[in-house]
Amino acid sequence: MNSLYIIQYDIKEDSKIVERIKSLGPWMKYFPQSMIVYTVLSPKEIYDRLSVDYESDRFLIFKLEKRFYGRLPSEAWDWLKDK
Repeated sequence: MNSLYIIQYDIKEDSKIVERIKSLGPWMKYFPQSMIVYTVLSPKEIYDRLSVDYESDRFLIFKLEKRFYGRLPSEAWDWLKDK
């Protein structure tokens, strides 16, 4: 079953990691070094795919429940509510 995950990373050159995150499933990015992805993978499976070549960099992956609040563009809210 697919879930929403927030992926935060601390990587100086992030273009390669962004492409890896995009390959996991539908995604959105509204903050620097942070993305939300909709995937069937577990947090560990996500980490295993992303962390290759980034042994000394930092990652934080956590499941996003349907209880959220904040300020984003309306298309972001629509995307989140659709998942």
